[in-house]
Amino acid sequence: MGLVTLSLLVVLVAVVVWLFRRGAQNTAVGGQIQLLAAFPVGPRERLLVVRMQDRILALGHTPTHISLLAELEDFEPMPGNGSLPAGFAGQLMTLLSRKNGA
Repeated sequence: MGLVTLSLLVVLVAVVVWLFRRGAQNTAVGGQIQLLAAFPVGPRERLLVVRMQDRILALGHTPTHISLLAELEDFEPMPGNGSLPAGFAGQLMTLLSRKNGA
C-alpha cells in the first residue's frame, strides 16, 4: 500500500512539474489535474494547490524538490493579483490544523 501511494505521488509530482514548466494555466491531462493556485513563498519556492480528480492537494515546490504538504477538504481561490494574501501563514495553519484535527 505504501509503495503504491509513493508511486502515485511521484507520478503526480512529475505531472505538476511538467505543467508548471509548460505554463499551463488551468487544466491538463483531459481535465483530470487542475492547477488551482500558485503562491510564491520565496525567490524560487512556491506553494501549489492542485485538484486531482476529487482530491485537493497542497504541494511545496522548490527548484529541486516537490513535497506533499496536506490534502485539503476544500479550496476557494482568493481574488487578487497573484501575490500572497494578507494573513497567508494564518490561513495555511488553519487549513493544516483542520486536516490534522479531522
